[in-house]
Amino acid sequence: MAELLSLEEAQKRILDRVTPLTPEVVLLAEAAGRVVFEDALAVVDLPPFASSAMDGFAVRSEDTPGRLPVVARIAAGVPAPRALEQGEAMAIATGGVVPAGADSVIPIEYVVDNDNEVEIPNTVVHGDNVRPRGGDVAAGDVVVPSGARLGAAQIGALAAAGLDHVVVARRPTISMLATGTELRRPGELLEPGQIYEANGVLLATAFTTAGADVEVLPVVTDDEASHRQALERGLAADVLVTSGGVSVGPHDLVRRILGELGVEVCSRSFSCFRERRPARPGAGSGVTHDRSCRRRGCARAGAPRRR
Repeated sequence: MAELLSLEEAQKRILDRVTPLTPEVVLLAEAAGRVVFEDALAVVDLPPFASSAMDGFAVRSEDTPGRLPVVARIAAGVPAPRALEQGEAMAIATGGVVPAGADSVIPIEYVVDNDNEVEIPNTVVHGDNVRPRGGDVAAGDVVVPSGARLGAAQIGALAAAGLDHVVVARRPTISMLATGTELRRPGELLEPGQIYEANGVLLATAFTTAGADVEVLPVVTDDEASHRQALERGLAADVLVTSGGVSVGPHDLVRRILGELGVEVCSRSFSCFRERRPARPGAGSGVTHDRSCRRRGCARAGAPRRR
């Protein structure tokens, strides 16, 4: 018996024949789960201005401790009308623009606020509670690198950095084909010798979860014409995955017909387990590669097995 490939070697053979998907631009709001094709760069500095990290008072640290007149109150999104002068304070909200002339913010919990005057009992350290412009990321910096999958955190970071769209890899298209005269769709009445088709549903769900656009082809019976028509249709996708029909019985037609369609078999079976076991339909799969149209396929056994 020929030596089984290791799982790692089978994966390598597949990856050696893989070419990158083409890029496309999508709206950021529609990019969840997509894979970044090229580094996504910040459009603006983040934060785009020196901003307060706390609700409190913007001051000059050299003016503390002491009593200071409150000459303005700064809300988020509404900058102060002028710069802060020596011996003054300005009330400021979290996220507000720290006014020119101020170098720190003291939290409201640490002062005595007397409406038009604030009493600061302790010295404030220069730079306290001020988020400097570009302190998180500077314009032009990489926010999310190429190859990263976009989740909530990544999309939030891109939005904060000013992006409304992102360049991602096109979703791969996968055709899923289950073969076997004995197969019936779940919910249909089973006749003697028939079973419900589960592999296609399982695999299609896995591929969809991974981010692919999946087409589940109708189950084909064990006749050559049906196989050929379905396999030709499936090879139009980026990846064709078949279930069943890859053993050596008289009704196992997938390998032969794929070969007749110009598909190169780059591995026939591999061990799914750490210890070596005899090759059997449930423990291996064949991976195919179409030289002419650069399509990929995986033909796996159909018989369900438990380890």
